[in-house]
Amino acid sequence: MGCRHIAAPVCGALLFGFTPPPALQAAAAAQPDGVQPGGGGGAGKELPGAVVSRIEALPQQLMQRTGVPGVAIAVVRRDQAVLVRGFGVRQLGRSEPVDAHTVFPLASLSKPITSTVLAGVVGDGRASWDTPVTTQLPGFRLGPPAIAASVTLRDLLSHRSGLSDHAGDPLEDLGFDRATILERLSLQPLGNRFRATYAYTNFGFTAAAEAVARQQGSSWEKLAATDALLLCIETTVLLDPGLERPPVGPARSR
Repeated sequence: MGCRHIAAPVCGALLFGFTPPPALQAAAAAQPDGVQPGGGGGAGKELPGAVVSRIEALPQQLMQRTGVPGVAIAVVRRDQAVLVRGFGVRQLGRSEPVDAHTVFPLASLSKPITSTVLAGVVGDGRASWDTPVTTQLPGFRLGPPAIAASVTLRDLLSHRSGLSDHAGDPLEDLGFDRATILERLSLQPLGNRFRATYAYTNFGFTAAAEAVARQQGSSWEKLAATDALLLCIETTVLLDPGLERPPVGPARSR
């Protein structure tokens, strides 16, 4: 999918956003931006003031060096959120500050989550890394028939399917939906690249995700929301209704 969005300071996810674990949510919600959870006791005792100052200096230095307008950080020790804070602003030229609830694009940090969800299905014996994708997703065919019938989940997640670098992304930028993009990838010549070269493709992950979801009689969104619980992460909707939607609807699993 396109850039995913999550509530800082949590990192991780694919087609949907993630909310922080309950302990982190409670700590963040109870504290104004810039305040160390725990106050003068509890988890707060584990971070002396000198340590907090050194930690807080890092994102500020990073912002100065890179020009990034704002970041959010969380320090978790022994399952306790001991520091949750935002720095800077959400957008250049605007004054809204970044805090513990600010939403950031997730981008390709979703790929490890996608592959973990798929690995859970494979590990349960509900799918195989080496089953041809066309048996699960008949509309997705790459290259000539002999190759199309051989492309597996393993090929797609290893970026060795023969698709060219970032194949399909320009179509998403133009506003085409997921199903249309996956279908049109069949028009792209593979040359001699199948299992011979590496080329990073977002829509290879999308095809793998869709294939497994179809095999399970589910949508990818539902499968991911269910199986992501294996990661002990609470899920929310694809895009929080209170957030501004991106100009082009998300179409790929990164």
